[in-house]
Amino acid sequence: MNRKILFVELVHSLLWMNITKGQAHKHREAIDTLNFVPNLQIENKSYFTIEVDDEFPSRLEKFLRKIQVPGICTVRDSRYEPWAKVEIQFKGPDPRTCLCDANIGDFIQEGELVSVFLEEAANFDSSFESSIDGRCALAALPVDWEWFTPPHYFVEPVNTLLNAGYCETNALKYRWTEKVRPQMEAAWLWVGDKTSFQLREEELLQIWNTMPERFRMPFAQQAREKDSLDVINLAMILGHFRYDGEWHEKPENPEGLRHGILPGGQIPTARELNRLFKSGKIAIKLL
Repeated sequence: MNRKILFVELVHSLLWMNITKGQAHKHREAIDTLNFVPNLQIENKSYFTIEVDDEFPSRLEKFLRKIQVPGICTVRDSRYEPWAKVEIQFKGPDPRTCLCDANIGDFIQEGELVSVFLEEAANFDSSFESSIDGRCALAALPVDWEWFTPPHYFVEPVNTLLNAGYCETNALKYRWTEKVRPQMEAAWLWVGDKTSFQLREEELLQIWNTMPERFRMPFAQQAREKDSLDVINLAMILGHFRYDGEWHEKPENPEGLRHGILPGGQIPTARELNRLFKSGKIAIKLL
């Protein structure tokens, strides 16, 4: 496996994923109709920006800082603002040419690049949730131990990983090999003998199953009429009555509840619970 090919393919896929995410955020309300196809010939001077936290930078942002080479990536910092922007600028005919010319492999280790790519690809669908019902227009890359068929936009990078020994193939199916374990674990996608998604599902089921009955029952009527949980109301209950890792009879912020203030960060959890309900993993006794 040519090491330069691996770097070019995975870096190109990371850049494509983030350009696509940027386009998706501009069309959040119409996310169900999005149908992006990888554009391997990105127009001259096309770019995207991501906001980053200088104090707690993400793994992807750290990666981008390492590859800030002429013609591809520049990082704009500010001493006076807590947020900075990373700008990816393509000045060549296409990203592949830019990456090849930059000898990007000199700036980062292979394992780190594979780990960052897997983390981004495994959570790719989270950027394409409908604001209405949480459905996804684009799928993530599977990272469990079963045979899988990758979404068409991930076939090329998966084949690159195949050639490097990180997965194996059987006809059109793929399966991860033990070689990829350090990268999966570094990205917190594999934790022991479980995936991070399995652990998250167990956590969500524990949240639901321990919810006091007086909170859970009002969702029965909604579920019977619309085959869906009331996501906003569920987020409200989660935000006010579940804190310090457990449920409480009294709200953490009575004044906020009285004014109908929705605590931040609860909508994603409520949507996850709704998806489990729709998949049949959460059962509600209908009255």
